[in-house]
Amino acid sequence: MKYKALEYRYKGEIAVAKAELSNYFENSVGVGDHPHIIDSMDELVGQIAQAEEKLTALMEAQLPEKLVSILNKYLDKLLKNKDRITAADTLVGQIHGGEQLTMDHECEELEEVRIDFCSIAARYVADFLGMTGQTLIGNRQIDIDKLWSVHSYEGDYNPLHDHGTKTAMGVSCTTWTKIPEQISKLTDPSEEGKLNYYNASGCSDGFLEFFYGRNSTRDKEILKPTYATMCKPKVGTIYFFPSWLQHTVYPFRGEGERRTVAANFNCFPVENNE
Repeated sequence: MKYKALEYRYKGEIAVAKAELSNYFENSVGVGDHPHIIDSMDELVGQIAQAEEKLTALMEAQLPEKLVSILNKYLDKLLKNKDRITAADTLVGQIHGGEQLTMDHECEELEEVRIDFCSIAARYVADFLGMTGQTLIGNRQIDIDKLWSVHSYEGDYNPLHDHGTKTAMGVSCTTWTKIPEQISKLTDPSEEGKLNYYNASGCSDGFLEFFYGRNSTRDKEILKPTYATMCKPKVGTIYFFPSWLQHTVYPFRGEGERRTVAANFNCFPVENNE
């Protein structure tokens, strides 16, 4: 698995904010004469906390082409199966042109997918604990709770939601195995900066967005950090995140299928019999 840009992006934001905060301490002036300095310093502390939260919330990896092929082969057969089981009654989705389907994560055909997904989920938990300096009491057994696919077409979308698991500690993931050409051609905000939402640009059509808090159009004017992360769907790119993290998937226009595979993971405490 290849772990990518988000960690470095947020570590960079933390470093910049800490450098600016350090500058205030090293070049101090009378707070009574410059009360705005306290507000500026408080804002920088908030930026650091926000970046650290993002750093521990999202893990991005790239699935091998073999796993993408296995998933597509399984789903192509599932879509032709008259006995396929809908997942629409348990998922927050407005999928009118496509389907939301339950996948059998225990079947032999998906064994390699299950092993790799659970391995990355365990890595996610370990990385979270390492970055936050926390220690669990006892070990955790991580396994898939549910696995499903979303076959979205023009106008389909998922409203803001989070995920649920059987354990208090829950991990979720999402990836894509097919993307319409018009989505693939859009600007990637993680590589080219801010998106232009004016003049009906369609810059985030079909994108996934994670929310850490409340945002407004005034944020940049009042020096408030963004409490959201926009992700452009790419075939094989997979995101792992805590199940409580709210997110939404935007609709797109035009032909083609946005094929999503998602999972929830339980993290059961392992009893020590010694």
